[in-house]
Amino acid sequence: DHNISNALAAVAVGRLLGLDFPVIAQAIANFNGAKRRFECKGYCNGITFIDDYAHHPSELLATLAAAKQKVTHGKYERVVAIFQPHRYSRTHTFMAEFATAFKDADLVVLTDIYSAGEQNPHNIRGEDLAKAVGQHHGHVVYQPQLTELREFLPKVLQSGDLAVFLGAGNLNQQIAPVLAAFVKVRHDQVDSPGLTAGCQDYPDQVLKLVVRTHRNSFAVPVVIAIIIENISYNKEVMAANRLTDDCLALTG
Repeated sequence: DHNISNALAAVAVGRLLGLDFPVIAQAIANFNGAKRRFECKGYCNGITFIDDYAHHPSELLATLAAAKQKVTHGKYERVVAIFQPHRYSRTHTFMAEFATAFKDADLVVLTDIYSAGEQNPHNIRGEDLAKAVGQHHGHVVYQPQLTELREFLPKVLQSGDLAVFLGAGNLNQQIAPVLAAFVKVRHDQVDSPGLTAGCQDYPDQVLKLVVRTHRNSFAVPVVIAIIIENISYNKEVMAANRLTDDCLALTG
């Protein structure tokens, strides 16, 4: 809804300035959006990873409502909200509002609070927020430490999920490790039946992560972290490009 309103405002201003509508429409189509506002960071195994700066209850409601629309329209099957509360004072002040802000998520995963340098006079924890949200939502999981979160998410995320990482702290730094974990699982299971073609016949030596840069509507393949011993350059690049067809991280 926010993007629709903004787009309509841009159309109105463009027409007021005398621009032809096709010019306006093309400009809007080429607009990638603001950084950390429903920003797609990658996908793997049918899971799309979204980074969003939302850290206030009203922002969470708006972002998750937009995510739910995508599920309603059949593009995804579940909205998984992964939220890192930001500041003890904000969490304490808006506890009631946060508790009801996740109604459009199918699964809510909460971490401990990112302090942003604040003291904690009320001795509040992320677990307190998890309990409050749990009073209004049937599927809430508390994973206090980010290291635990990295291990937990690959176990619960499934094909068709829209995984939305929410918060103004350092939660978004966990997206790449989670993507890497999916790549590792696929590599470890290379002999398993039913595995998609992207990882089949991939060398057994060392696999870390493949990243593509993303500019406008073009994805340029860039192999960033493939380390393979005793494999020719051509085989390395071919294998990396096969993998990026299924596991893609968008950067820049």
